[in-house]
Amino acid sequence: MTPIRLAIVGATGMVGQTTLAVLQEWNIPLADLRLYASSESAGKRPPHGGSGFGLFTPSKGLSPDFFIFFLSAGARGRL
Repeated sequence: MTPIRLAIVGATGMVGQTTLAVLQEWNIPLADLRLYASSESAGKRPPHGGSGFGLFTPSKGLSPDFFIFFLSAGARGRL
């Protein structure tokens, strides 16, 4: 399988953490991984499966360089 460029919006929430766990469990090859979270999550460690990757806030928009985005912004709907 060709490595993919993946971004996860809501990476620190339950859906984002589950997405990371499934990617790791299935050994999905990633060329790049960008983890987005709300400003409330700034300074937190990336969730399980995201070690080695920083957390970004999408305040200036999402990078168009990624092929696939998983979006799970949460109940409050704020990023």
